Amino acid sequence: MNASKLFKAAHEMARKIRRAGDDYRATFGLCLKALYQAAKRSLMKIITLTTHSHGGRAWVAKINGRHPKFTFDREFVRKSDVTSARSNVYRNLEFVLEAKEGEFYEFRDFGGSSRGGESGFWKVIGGELVEVSRADVIAAFPA
Repeated sequence: MNASKLFKAAHEMARKIRRAGDDYRATFGLCLKALYQAAKRSLMKIITLTTHSHGGRAWVAKINGRHPKFTFDREFVRKSDVTSARSNVYRNLEFVLEAKEGEFYEFRDFGGSSRGGESGFWKVIGGELVEVSRADVIAAFPA
């Protein structure tokens, strides 16, 4: 929802719920805040990965299309280290992204030395991240 639609919806809601004697600006502000929070919640998906590699080398990237050299044009999602104990091995990484319907994401968790790690692709379907194949992503972004 863009800002224009958000403001129109907030004005419409404020007109419907306002009673005689209420301050319109205050009512509008509360409606705008409520609609903004609802829109934000519906768009945000918090992903938490736990990696066992030194320094936490896991990553998540939004796929914006194809790239001539790297197969996919990626926009890497910022990560935060939310590990409570400061050890050299275990890292809890939190990735916060605005997952919108139909978007594709690639993830990579390098894991520890005993395992190669995990990687794959997600597509946002119905507000949830659903794992899809590499072929599905390539088909969505023809060269």
